[in-house]
Amino acid sequence: MNANVHPIEVLGLHKAFGDHRVLQGVDLTLHRQEILYVVGPSGTGKSVLSQCILGFLEPDAGTLRLGGREIPPYADERWLALRRQTALVVQTPALLQERTVHENVALAARHALGASTRIADRRASELIEQLHLKHLTNQRAGELGPGIAKAVALARALAVGATTLVLDEPTTGLDPIQALVVDEAITDAVRSEGISALVISHDLESMKKVADRAILLYAGRVQVQGTPAELLAETDEVWQQFQSGRAEGPI
Repeated sequence: MNANVHPIEVLGLHKAFGDHRVLQGVDLTLHRQEILYVVGPSGTGKSVLSQCILGFLEPDAGTLRLGGREIPPYADERWLALRRQTALVVQTPALLQERTVHENVALAARHALGASTRIADRRASELIEQLHLKHLTNQRAGELGPGIAKAVALARALAVGATTLVLDEPTTGLDPIQALVVDEAITDAVRSEGISALVISHDLESMKKVADRAILLYAGRVQVQGTPAELLAETDEVWQQFQSGRAEGPI
């Protein structure tokens, strides 16, 4: 990818459902090899934003680009080719429970890319080692803890050739140890594969450990943005209430 081309670029995005305006002019840029968190209270449009980016919802106005190219309509034959570069990792990874970790990753490469068994096995082994899962290579997916299962889902997304990951609430419902496993897997995936990651979350502890930058989405708009260090010094009232968890405030 050209150094001047961004994996994800959102300009003036609007989306409404009837009279309910969910997104009201969102601007967002994900840079190459960056981990960008989009955080915010529930109901502020984070999931709608990700669905627009992935082409599952059509925005009412604005521009969306993946790898410098505007997203074609969902039914357009070009849509799938473009979308294969951007993989969604959902909250509940749909792993093949009776298959091993290695088989789950290798099968993704074989079916999505048409790779031979030998090439798919080699790629699976590379990804499993990069994400520090080698000791679990032959363990069945149904025996994995939730954090490890999400790490395997990350490896599977990379196996299909994705250069950008969109992760939907990757640490929701996890205890601190399992959440740390996922945090480390995201970092390992981005650093070892040279990819980019957009993380939709409300987990500020993970954001502080993992993010290069973060955006607070509130009332359908970008309220504040910056590095975790910059946000620590942010005085915006909405951000202050969100990060402190106070009941009283503008939210």
